[in-house]
Amino acid sequence: MLVKENIENLFLPFLQNEIKFVLNNRAIKQGKLLLVSHKGPYVSFFMIPKTTNTPKSYDIPFPFKMNRYNDKNQICVCFDYTFPTLGKGIIDTITSMENLVTGKVNRFLNGQLKIVTNNIVDKT
Repeated sequence: MLVKENIENLFLPFLQNEIKFVLNNRAIKQGKLLLVSHKGPYVSFFMIPKTTNTPKSYDIPFPFKMNRYNDKNQICVCFDYTFPTLGKGIIDTITSMENLVTGKVNRFLNGQLKIVTNNIVDKT
């Protein structure tokens, strides 16, 4: 399956629903999801933020791994940016990656982003 089709299918149950972005157990964005697309190295979320009534685009780096699951009557998608996922569990590779990262890095690096719905349950 093509990447674009995979992303669209993954987020189909989320459209027109309230969603929340949770990075390392901290909420960073919240709003109503209107559209999801793949744009180069990013997944682009077009949504209406909870604080305003103006639609905005929110671009998130493409993850090393992504999966959808149910949790407490909600649908969740996890974007995994952790070194063990990228290094496929190989300790030497993971250690090398950790040693290469210095200075200011993207806030998603070596973390997990969960995209959670607030008001629907997946029946599939």
